[in-house]
Amino acid sequence: MQKQYRDADGKHRMDTLLRYERLADDFAAFVRSPGIENPPELPYVKKGIMADRLDPRREMTREQLKIINGMFAAEFSTFGYEMVDP
Repeated sequence: MQKQYRDADGKHRMDTLLRYERLADDFAAFVRSPGIENPPELPYVKKGIMADRLDPRREMTREQLKIINGMFAAEFSTFGYEMVDP
């Protein structure tokens, strides 16, 4: 997924966003885009508790969830994630 934005100097920039849920596929497509035919595979390095098994409503206060939703509203929208309902 590509996103256009302006940096602090007002210049237009283009970014390629890689979603965690599709990281291997998105990375391979990104590496292939300039013509690399055999992209390297990403290693699996996540260790410990699976973050997607935690319910943020149990770990954080309503106020903390509101702050997170506000601070990361653009990211939730860009990636199509739902905000956590406090």
